[in-house]
Amino acid sequence: PAHHDAFLFAIGDTVAGRIQDTLGSSTVEAPSWPQDLEHPTTDRILVAAMGAHMKGLPLNHELTDRGSVLVWQGSTAPNYNLFALTDFDPPRPGMLKLPPEDSPGFAIDVEVWSVPSKHFGSFVDGIPAPLGIGTVELETGAEVNGFLCESYATEGAENISELGSWRKYIAE
Repeated sequence: PAHHDAFLFAIGDTVAGRIQDTLGSSTVEAPSWPQDLEHPTTDRILVAAMGAHMKGLPLNHELTDRGSVLVWQGSTAPNYNLFALTDFDPPRPGMLKLPPEDSPGFAIDVEVWSVPSKHFGSFVDGIPAPLGIGTVELETGAEVNGFLCESYATEGAENISELGSWRKYIAE
């Protein structure tokens, strides 16, 4: 149907990933996501992940086991700080949006996942405090649900914002 482009992107990404894994083709990049793109369908919710829930990382199964599919890769608007939180196993980042008067902050690498609405509640219920889901602004100007952190948890945490990526931090 009309206005379901993101859902089609998600299907294409899933198929391309399976073909890549079986045929050994070159890396397939996720399609660029237009700024005005609406949610893929009413039965799916977009969620930006920037830490342990990203593809290939330890908690990604919490998305994929619920039938979620990766629909976009890019970064946030340059309004955020990223912190390495030490009280989690596996380790996780905490992302804070800066007040407009403190910006610019940093753009942080994210993946946007399309989560079936019927599983969104159980997914959010499994997110431990001080992490939670809020509104994340993407580099495109679009806003989606995404992982954020309560500010108290960043006191004493390492600020890794300049890296712009949780993957870069764990690689170091």
